[in-house]
Amino acid sequence: MRQRFLQPLISLILLFPFVASAQYLVSFNYEGNIPASALSALGIVSVDYDVDSYSITYNTVDVNGNQTVASGMICIPDISNCDSLPMVTYLHGTVLEKEDVPSRNNFESIIGKLFSGLGYVTVMPDYLGLGDNPGIHPYVHGESEATATVDAMRAAKEFLAQETNFNLNNQIYITGYSQGGHAAMATHKYIQENDLYDELTIVASAPCSGPYNLSGSMAEIFISGDYYSNPGYVVYTLLSFQSAYGNLYQSYSDILRPPYDSIIPPMFDGTYSMSAVNNQLPNYIDSFMVDTVLANFRNDSVNQNHPLWQALNDNNNYNWIPQRPMRMYYCTADEQVPYQNSLDAQAYMLNAAPVDVRAVFSGDLSHGDCVMPAIYSASVFFDSTMALCQSYVGVEDMDTPNSRLKVYPNPASNQIHVTGKDIEYTSIAVYAVSGTTLYQSNSLFTETTINTQDWPEGIYFLQVMDSNRQLDIKRISIVR
Repeated sequence: MRQRFLQPLISLILLFPFVASAQYLVSFNYEGNIPASALSALGIVSVDYDVDSYSITYNTVDVNGNQTVASGMICIPDISNCDSLPMVTYLHGTVLEKEDVPSRNNFESIIGKLFSGLGYVTVMPDYLGLGDNPGIHPYVHGESEATATVDAMRAAKEFLAQETNFNLNNQIYITGYSQGGHAAMATHKYIQENDLYDELTIVASAPCSGPYNLSGSMAEIFISGDYYSNPGYVVYTLLSFQSAYGNLYQSYSDILRPPYDSIIPPMFDGTYSMSAVNNQLPNYIDSFMVDTVLANFRNDSVNQNHPLWQALNDNNNYNWIPQRPMRMYYCTADEQVPYQNSLDAQAYMLNAAPVDVRAVFSGDLSHGDCVMPAIYSASVFFDSTMALCQSYVGVEDMDTPNSRLKVYPNPASNQIHVTGKDIEYTSIAVYAVSGTTLYQSNSLFTETTINTQDWPEGIYFLQVMDSNRQLDIKRISIVR
């Protein structure tokens, strides 16, 4: 979609942002079109569609719940004869420079554009404290990552309704890498805990290489004192939590040794890169943090009453139970975010409930080298349920009068009967919560019966697709 009906306005839009009248969307600016050939030439994934991109500003709230305006980017595939698209929200990794964000067409925004080239509307918030938003970015602060993202998604829905010929097809996916993995997890968690599934219809999420267990796998960086490749992340976390909670220190010299207490904090003014900060710091935390701060933190590892422990625990997002499918992609040679974070989340979630969650090995690769394999895997995961240019029925916990797909009995024991109400389906598959395929067929059918007598008791997901690529998914239970 090139927004041909907007072309007479493009010259004006390029000079002056359009000011929209909406609850969330404040303004937008057309940033240009990228051909599918140029995106495919990157060698990451072959895409089908040209992509139009727009920078936006939108209403959201700061860490204290006060109204503020943030920025981000929306990308839209150039598809003709299509009025219904799925949405991907891509959340970017750690940046320190205010201008190194999607709304400024930074390098990482290419990932969002690739998703749009595959047929998704892509939303990429800059987060608070970056782009157009003032102040320091509240780094790995889960709630503000989530509220900035949720409100960006709302602004994107308003933009589509007001300024394009497209609607969303009731499919929303969430992914992100590194800090973006933490933000993706935080956003999915926030949507579920605030009962927003009806408004933001999440089909699945795929956090990648994120620090989900801040008080566990990530806190080991503080406790161990071992070599760490990115010491600037430690300072970023301390400054972030001070801005959010206000109880970690009164002056920089309370936490940082000289000369770092004077040379490092000014580098968080939004004009320096994280690599510049890392170059000014030793790679051992004991070399730049005040001894008593580290001692107090380490000695409180059991009770965890120290303000830093409390802040880390407050921003953990591995310990909840997703009601929608989730894949967490990780690499085992990750030197920045220990892959144990993904295993911690999987262990907690699967031990607590039979949910469709899995941590997925993406290679024995470094943090930087893991990006493309992880994001590519996320795109394949999303594509398995994505319905382009068609309405999506969604996950049904039980049969309803409006459901096209009927599965009975449910719960079942020895067999299930599947019928599409005279709809001819082209494929059917059943997946365990671990992601294992229990049954698959690509034969045409309107009715079929599946033998389940050898399946273990538990929750399964049945997925069918019709000739128009419209999907139905049913959650089924096997009992013994």
